[in-house]
Amino acid sequence: MKYTVAIPVYNDASSLEKCLHSVLNQTIGKDRLEIICINDGSTDESVDILNQYEGKYECVKVIHQENSGSPSGPRNRAIEEATGEYIFFLDADDYLGTEALARMEQKIIENNSDIVVGKYEGVNRKVPTAIFKRNPDCFPFIGSNALTSANAQKLFRVSLLRDHQITFPEHLALGEDQSFIVQAYAYSNSISLVKDYVCDYLTNDQATGRVQLTKRPMTGQTFVSPIKYCLQTIRELAVSEDKKRRIYHQYWRRIFQVELQAAIKRPLLLEDKKYIMHEFGELLREHQFETYYMLFTSQEKILVRLLEYGNINDIISYWYDERNGGNLEVYYDKVFPRLPKAREIAQIEGLSFHGLNTFSATIVGMEVKEDGLIVKGMLNHSHIQPTSQQLFLELVARNKEDTYLVPAEVVHHVSAYDFCLNNETRELENPLFFVCRVADEFFLRELADEIYDLKLISKVEQITSITRVSSQVQTNHSFEVTKQEHVRKIESYVTNHGNQSIRVKKASMKKQQTAEPTFNDKARGRIKKLLR
Repeated sequence: MKYTVAIPVYNDASSLEKCLHSVLNQTIGKDRLEIICINDGSTDESVDILNQYEGKYECVKVIHQENSGSPSGPRNRAIEEATGEYIFFLDADDYLGTEALARMEQKIIENNSDIVVGKYEGVNRKVPTAIFKRNPDCFPFIGSNALTSANAQKLFRVSLLRDHQITFPEHLALGEDQSFIVQAYAYSNSISLVKDYVCDYLTNDQATGRVQLTKRPMTGQTFVSPIKYCLQTIRELAVSEDKKRRIYHQYWRRIFQVELQAAIKRPLLLEDKKYIMHEFGELLREHQFETYYMLFTSQEKILVRLLEYGNINDIISYWYDERNGGNLEVYYDKVFPRLPKAREIAQIEGLSFHGLNTFSATIVGMEVKEDGLIVKGMLNHSHIQPTSQQLFLELVARNKEDTYLVPAEVVHHVSAYDFCLNNETRELENPLFFVCRVADEFFLRELADEIYDLKLISKVEQITSITRVSSQVQTNHSFEVTKQEHVRKIESYVTNHGNQSIRVKKASMKKQQTAEPTFNDKARGRIKKLLR
């Protein structure tokens, strides 16, 4: 199997040789390599370097052309010239791992995939990684999060690109990868991943003095242009209407996760931000979002509606709320977004947010007192910030139907209870703590030996959340409770899953020992005998 590596070159003299060496040193061997370098009007030493390598290596082919302003033109030229069965697009300031093509070839052999994505590693920059974490080694595009990785640095079957006339848009200088990737994903039979080997090192070569296009100042129109073009590309895909709706949905999810974040966090003028948000609303309507609206989650539906209505303050406030947690509240016994406009949308459409909140609790300390066992812990609602809640610690017998509820108190001043917290806990934002007392009466009941698992129950109005209590307590506690003829041995321990439990055992009564008589006691005894 032969591979073409396409390398657009524009004033990359500082990194070009490292890039070329990484390709020439691939373990598959030079006889199965074709390296097409497109000199896009370089004015530095790149031209001399390319000519030297072309003269030295038969597998290196150099094409010179006038500057086109983006990698799109050079990449399209490489697709036309490629003689390999697969083509990999590599930037001249990036480089491959030595086994990159061999590892990707193995995935082709195993899965016959049209596209193979090798693990990325960033050098002086961030790289997309979600695609490797949330998908199996081979998967179809529909239903995946593949669009979290929309860059061109992947291995593509050349016939896939040619048969469907998939090319890079040469009129775009930013975001040109997106429409190309969407088409390739949409028409592919499957996508394979190399997760266990770094295939591509994506760099920000600071020696060139160039600033990444995505980091340069831009207008709102420049920002939106590639998104408009990509949505138009989806509209023109030769696929079923159902598949097209799902592709629309997946691309909008990317917009919410990547482009919307960039629009909010980038230092853009207010006018540009307003323009972008307005255009998002227009694009949603233009591309008939209502036909795939049901595919979005409740949180995404709120975003869709906010973008449709176009109030920039509501959009940005909701976006930040979503990422900082505590954005839900219990309102009339239902869980809704906290922001008024988002809550209004959720109420009108009957959107459900109840399952979004996760409830967790952790024991951070246990202390034996005269009247019982004091349990100290930390609790957390992932999305709800209740102004008030009822708390109960529940002890559930593992081998029989026996439960015991203990009221718990929310603690706002942790130091008052002398909580021992690890560094990870201390770094949590706005943690809540609780304390409760398990009275001696619980342990002294007429019970056989038993194990009790600990759960914490939180009631916010009519919303009840229950969680198994984990533990930060490193040492086990053991003590005895005695009352009249009842004696219980209590042992707290942490299960293999890190959860807190309590073992209750019967203990035998210790016989009272008779004290040794004193000298005076003996004397009095002898006197009593004499008086008899």
